[in-house]
Formats: sequence, structure tokens, C-alpha cells
Amino acid sequence: MSVRVAVAPGCTGMGSCVRLAPTVFRIDAASGKAVVLLDDCTAQRDQVMEAARACPFVAVEVDGVQMSEPIDTVQVVASERLTPDIIALRLRRAGFTFAPGQYVFLRLTDAQGEFFRTYSVVSSDKGVVTLAIRLVPNGRAGKVLSAIQPGTEVGLSRAKGLFTLLSPDKPKLFVTGGTGLAPVVPMAKAAAGARKLIVVGARNPGDLFWRQELLAIPNTELVEVVQNPDPTWTGPVGLVTLPLEKLNPTDWPEVYTCGGPGMVEAVRKTLVARGFAPDSVLSDSFVAAGSAVPTGERRAVAPAPAPSYDWPSLLRRLHYIASAPLALVILFYALTGFIANRSTWFESQATGTSARSVPAGVELDREHLAPVLAAMLPDGAELRDFTAGTDPKARFAAANGRAWSVEVAGETRGVRIVERGELPAGTELTSEGVAAALASRFSGHPDLDHASAEDGTVQLEFASVWGTHRIEVDNATRTWTATANAHPLVVSLTDLHRGKHAGAWQKVIIDVTALILALVTLSGAAMALMAAAPARRRQAQILIGSSIIVVIVLLASR
Repeated sequence: MSVRVAVAPGCTGMGSCVRLAPTVFRIDAASGKAVVLLDDCTAQRDQVMEAARACPFVAVEVDGVQMSEPIDTVQVVASERLTPDIIALRLRRAGFTFAPGQYVFLRLTDAQGEFFRTYSVVSSDKGVVTLAIRLVPNGRAGKVLSAIQPGTEVGLSRAKGLFTLLSPDKPKLFVTGGTGLAPVVPMAKAAAGARKLIVVGARNPGDLFWRQELLAIPNTELVEVVQNPDPTWTGPVGLVTLPLEKLNPTDWPEVYTCGGPGMVEAVRKTLVARGFAPDSVLSDSFVAAGSAVPTGERRAVAPAPAPSYDWPSLLRRLHYIASAPLALVILFYALTGFIANRSTWFESQATGTSARSVPAGVELDREHLAPVLAAMLPDGAELRDFTAGTDPKARFAAANGRAWSVEVAGETRGVRIVERGELPAGTELTSEGVAAALASRFSGHPDLDHASAEDGTVQLEFASVWGTHRIEVDNATRTWTATANAHPLVVSLTDLHRGKHAGAWQKVIIDVTALILALVTLSGAAMALMAAAPARRRQAQILIGSSIIVVIVLLASR
């Protein structure tokens, strides 16, 4: 059975139906009245029924039946000035009940006739209902309420709204300001046993009220923030979002924010940027009279239905997913960079045997081959001799006394590099003596169990996770030769850090790294740009700029 909805002629465009059922109603710009967007509202039945009950003008019809909303006539008991523009209005109403966080319709009368406004309920005690009301300058309700006297009759509806506590015992964060305190006070009292943090923002210290009442609530921490402090103010200075930037989402599973639309949106963005789940933040926003929504009206009394794409959550997930592999790649680069820049520790492993080959297309002559071979050696290696042929050979030496013999297999284009040197004077020609003398030059540990010292030579290996260095010493000349077999990936990444020529698959590594870095940067920058704090936006600009530079450097090294 379908649910059909219509708007009766009594609609004045107050907008409560739009806020409670935004997918069903909207305010027509031309007529200023609500119009129905759907033919069948079966899927939105609960929202429609709430909107119908909330309409003070009984203008929402569900299946042809108008939902009547009783408005009781009550008397004003007192009007207490809390700040220069906020009052506590007390009304006589026996038997009134409400859930902490709910609101009521208040019917007022002026020279133009009757009109309605909505205000949050602060308390209902001994037959007296208390409302907190901001007096908007030159506002219709503000003019009436600023001069209202005890004994004046007004209309009061039953309590309404879905901005209520989710649970009584979980830790709760309240962020509010001005008359947004009205629903927070009863909600905090109802959750007396739960740990609570109440953050209250105001323009000036004189705009703060109910401090002692809030501090009297058990398990409550109160933080007040002002934008324009006076000489006596000792608390935080800034926007109400300032204390939120240090909060941990896991400490506050429930968040309630109530106040003006700008404040509510800024709070939501700040919390989401901190890692709070969007659906954990319940909001209740008030807008000023003179717009389509009257003073104190709820624009949303419960979290809005999730959009097709939850962009903040999507960005956050993308950022986290991209950050993990980027962190691993950067760690790998940092480690191999450390290796490449420790000549006395690891540099000899760059003389790998099985991992080296001459790129296709390079002629095997002195002019073309020598620079390629030099690039495979540590910095400072200079060509001393070159023998052309089917299997070219070359000798290189460095100013520090190190020397290398390089052989290229013409058929496979594989490269064999052998480093040569002299043992320090006084070195004992035993496995242990040679290992001790060369320990500072080669990485890893000497494998003395399989070493040999016979036939005028000493042979041993230095083994590490990065590769194996085979050492052979000629006892007669006291010279040693070393052949290093490093892991191909280590050799390649070491070359990258040294600015050597990158092969095809190394270019893929660079491109993938640049892509991941771009994803991390853009997603992180997007989250920062969505934040309300100017500092976050500046951080995003710096992040984008620095990332562009890094990506350019990466791509240039291809």
C-alpha cells in the first residue's frame, strides 16, 4: 500500500517538514510554501509522519488525513535575562514531559497575528517549563519576547525532535554555544553517570552563562572558549573548534553539537578531520528569523541520511590505504639510501655479479660501454684500461686505492665485477686474520666455518641479507680479490639513490611511488582543505607544494 502526501492550503513555508523529511519536501522559491517531491512516500513513512506531527499549521496531509497538533494555552511565569540577548522563559504547564534534547513550538501573537517559533526545552520542574531563547534584534519573536510580562498567555506544543541521547552511559562530547546550551543541560544531567566533556564557545566572556550549573553535573569537564577576551579572561581564546583539534575519536564515541549552522558545520568538519566517524556526530542547528526557517528551528534533528558517496570517509580511507604502501616504499628507499651512502660498510655490494647486465642497445665498445660500466661502480671510479672484443674487459681505479676488474659476457651481456686491493701491513695470512683486516670494508659476518687457507691462498665469504662477498687472498702478493653477489633489488635501489641510470622496471617503481605519493598528498590535502581551521588549510597548501616538488624529482630521476 502506497503512502501519499500532500500539503494543505494552510502552509506558511515554515520549513519543519523540509528539515525532518528533506527527500520528500522542499520550499518552493516562488510561492514560499512547501511542495511534495515524491508520488509514493512508503520508504519515507517514518520521516513523513514525524513531519506531519511537527507542522504547527496542520498543513501536511498523509493519505488525505491532516495530522492535528494540539497547542495548549499556558501562562508566562517569569523571564530571566541570562546575557544581553538571551533569556530563560518560564511557562506554567502541569504534566509536561520531554526527552532531554527535544524542543517545542511556541505560539506568539503580535499586531500581525499569530505566529510560531521553536525553542529547546531546558527543564520541566514542578509544573514549570523553561526555554532558552535568543532575542534576535528587530526579529518578530524578539520584539514580543523582549517585552513579555508574567501572566501573558502563549501557546505551547508537546515536546518534539530526535536530537536525544543515544545511550546513558557511554562517554559524551558536547560542543555548543549560545542557546545551543539549552538541550545540552538536560542531556548532560540525564547522563550523570557517563564521562562528559562540554565545550562552550562565545564571542565575549559576557555571553557565557550557566557555568555553575554545568560544573555541578557529575563527571563533567567544562571548557569555555571566547573569541574576544577581556583583561580578566584566563581561558582559551579562539573558535569553539580550538579544543577539538587535540581530541582522540576513541575517547568520545558519542558527539552532540548544537548551535548556529556555521558553528555546527565547522564542528562537524573539524571532528571528521580528526578521525571521528560522521555518523557519530549528532547535530541540532538553529537559524535566524527572516530566512525560510524561524529562530530556533531545527534544520536537522538527527544525522542526515548518508549520501551516495560519503566523501570525508572515502578520502580518509583512500589516504590511509595509500599511506601504508607509501610508508613501506619510503622505508625501503631510506634503508637502501643508507646503504648507498656508507662506503666503508656496504658500498662494495654495489659490485654485484648476477644482478648486473649491460642494457640492450648499448654498443660493446669503449665509447659506449665504459660510461655504463662506470655507473655500476662507486663514485670516483675512473677507467684505466679497456680491452675490446667479443667479451670486453675493463679496469677501473679510484683515488683512495680501490681497483676493479670488469668483464662483460658478449652473448648474455652479463657483467662480472671483481674488486682488488692489498692487505694492510702486518695482516696474518689466516682466515681469522684476513676476516679481521677486511671486516671494516665488507658488510655481514665472515663465514669462518667454510673458510680455507691452503695452496698459498686464503678463501672466505662475508654473508649478509644483502648478498655474499667472496674473498680470495694471494699470499705471495698479499693482494685480495672480492666478488660480490648482491640481491638485484638492492643493487637497483642503490643505483636509484646514486642517481645512476634506471632500467625499465626501475622506472615502474618510480612511477608507482610517484602515483602513491600523489594519492596520499591529494587525499590528505583534501581532508585539510575541508577542515574549518585556517591552519589546516595552510598545512594543505604546504603539503601540496612540497609533494609536487618530490614528484618532479622522482620523475626526473627516471
